[in-house]
Amino acid sequence: MIDRAIIDHLRSIKKYEAEVSYSPELLTGEGDYEEHSEVLKAVSRESSETDEQNKTNLSLKEEIIEINEKLRKYGFTFRDLKGCSPKAGKTKRECAKAITYILDNKEVLASVLEAGRMPAKEIEKQLKISLKLLDRYRRYIIMAVVILNGEYPLLADYLQYIRKDAKGS
Repeated sequence: MIDRAIIDHLRSIKKYEAEVSYSPELLTGEGDYEEHSEVLKAVSRESSETDEQNKTNLSLKEEIIEINEKLRKYGFTFRDLKGCSPKAGKTKRECAKAITYILDNKEVLASVLEAGRMPAKEIEKQLKISLKLLDRYRRYIIMAVVILNGEYPLLADYLQYIRKDAKGS
């Protein structure tokens, strides 16, 4: 019974682990700062982590806005990709092969980037991927090509699996 009471007590105080106690003099500028150096370190560490996260979020937002403008040229937006992204592993691998093929072939890449057209028949012939799949995921493939070919490091992190999937199969 005593064990249970101790365990319950430890669980109940666990939510307060992140809290750091400090003296009110610390906030008014009075008192000994060396005595509260741990508090100052903890606060500055949390503040710098939050600042870094905010910068990353802002940069990601800027990348999304920029890529959205580029995707309008192709007749769709970033939001439109929600419904046309592959879910199944096999489909993702097939799309990854197509994306890698486009990125590795300069003529095909130029065709996609400049004309906004994906040469589906050529990709079908070279990679033996069905035209139906290429047509269904055309927007997704174009988006991935634009992101991986451009200067979008944060968005490209979300598409790391493409190179791995293309090489793995």
